[in-house]
Amino acid sequence: MRRLFVHIGSHKAGSTALQDSLLANRDSDAGFRYLHHPRLCTHSVLAAMYKPFEALDHTIRLQMPDQAAVETVRRNFWQRIPALFPDADNAVLSSEYLSAIDPAAVRRFRDDIEAMGFGRFRILLYVREATARYASGLQQAVKFHNDLPRMDPRSLHFNFREQIETWESVFPGDVEVRAFDRAQLSEGCVVVDAYRRFSEFFGIDAQPAKRVDSNRSMSLETLFCLYNLYRHLDTTQFSPGQVRIQSGLHKQIEMLVQSSMPTPSRIVLRPAVARMVYERHRADYDWLEKSYGVCFPEPAALNAAVEAPLRLSDPPSLPELVLPPEGRVLIQLLGKIAADGLFHAR
Repeated sequence: MRRLFVHIGSHKAGSTALQDSLLANRDSDAGFRYLHHPRLCTHSVLAAMYKPFEALDHTIRLQMPDQAAVETVRRNFWQRIPALFPDADNAVLSSEYLSAIDPAAVRRFRDDIEAMGFGRFRILLYVREATARYASGLQQAVKFHNDLPRMDPRSLHFNFREQIETWESVFPGDVEVRAFDRAQLSEGCVVVDAYRRFSEFFGIDAQPAKRVDSNRSMSLETLFCLYNLYRHLDTTQFSPGQVRIQSGLHKQIEMLVQSSMPTPSRIVLRPAVARMVYERHRADYDWLEKSYGVCFPEPAALNAAVEAPLRLSDPPSLPELVLPPEGRVLIQLLGKIAADGLFHAR
């Protein structure tokens, strides 16, 4: 019986590193085939196939900018798989966007993969501790534009419990949940950890010949530089040339920070914000431990010195959420960025 291992995220839990490593090892004899689109990012393709067009995020729309492009992908992806991977009796799919699709879409996904001849399944979801995921989410919110309003800690909720229950309802007994926590991952690496899950499911010894360390955390200084740039720019009006610059801007700024400072700072949530995020998710993490045996140590930020009562703007600003860098350093960095002319016509 053909077997399919489906990694569904969650967001901010090592998905890019795993997908890049799977792609880098796609031609190796690992005992399974990684099902991927020959041209587009596969995690984006799967998102486009099972999420409404209006729900697709910025990075996906750069690849599939209109409904017609999405419809082409939806029509062709599964049809091309047999020709691209004729020997895929053991296969792997990966997209963090799959974790958040609705129950009807999960059922449609199961219908599609059963139509491809797959009959045994394993669904893998990595879950990250709430305050760590929130800090990582702040980076994503300012990486390409100013999307900080969605990170309001008074309303934000990582609904991983609902996602797990949705997938369990369609794949009962086939869902595995793992902690995205260095101390709990095999060799402290999500790529090695996932390959060991592949090995157990397929009954093989799968080893990643190459490990790609993708999507590293940005420094505090880069975070604030991006925030102060994008809050003054209407990215929806960017020209194609500016969009190309925008896609790599965070890496350019991080390189500038690394070359300008002996020790760039790490991102630290304000203690009151960390406490708010932690408390909003406490019941879900208690459920996770009871249901799947997955637990996390208490975040260090909860033990920091107590601040004055939290007063957030509507929407909150980045300095209200994160301990900011020294103002003089930030001014110098923004001056260097302006001097480099990163948004000048090329």
